[in-house]
Amino acid sequence: MNTQIITLSSDSTNLQKVTSPYLLDDHTNIEILFDGITESSTPLYLKIDWGDGIVESFDNNIVGSGLDVVNTFNFNPLFLRSYTHEYYPSNNSLYKSLSAQILIKYSNLNESWFILPIKIRTYDYFESIYDLTLVDCNILPLETNGKQFQFITHKDNYLIELRSS
Repeated sequence: MNTQIITLSSDSTNLQKVTSPYLLDDHTNIEILFDGITESSTPLYLKIDWGDGIVESFDNNIVGSGLDVVNTFNFNPLFLRSYTHEYYPSNNSLYKSLSAQILIKYSNLNESWFILPIKIRTYDYFESIYDLTLVDCNILPLETNGKQFQFITHKDNYLIELRSS
C-alpha cells in the first residue's frame, strides 16, 4: 500500500481553495495534516467528505469530548492530529476520479473549504507482477500431448503455471 501525505494551510478563516490534483497509484492511504491553519478564530467543527461516500465530522467541544488533559495554551485541538483514509482503485477502469472536500467552520461564522481532486490509477497486470521468466516446460503424457509451462514473476517470486494443448 502506498502513502500520500497532504499538508493544508491557510492564513484566513474565510477561504475556498482548490488544490492541484493528487495522482495516486493503486491502493493508497492518505494522511491529511493541518499545518499553518489560522488560529485567529476558534474552529467549531471540521467536516471531511472523502469523496467515496464516507463523511466524517469532528466537533471542537473540549468539555464534551472527554479529554482528561486540556491544552490551555492551544484552543485548537481539532488540528493537533492527522486524519487518514484509505482509497481503493476501480475494479473496472484504469482511472478513478474523486474529489475530497474539507470544511472548517469557525466561531466568527466564516468557513474554510478545501477541495482536493484525486485521481487513482489502477495497476495493470504487468505492474502487479512485472516480468516473467520461464522456469520449466513439460510435455504432458496425454492423448493430445499438451504442454505445461512454469513461469516465475520478478515481483514477489510467484510461480505461475500454464497448460496448453
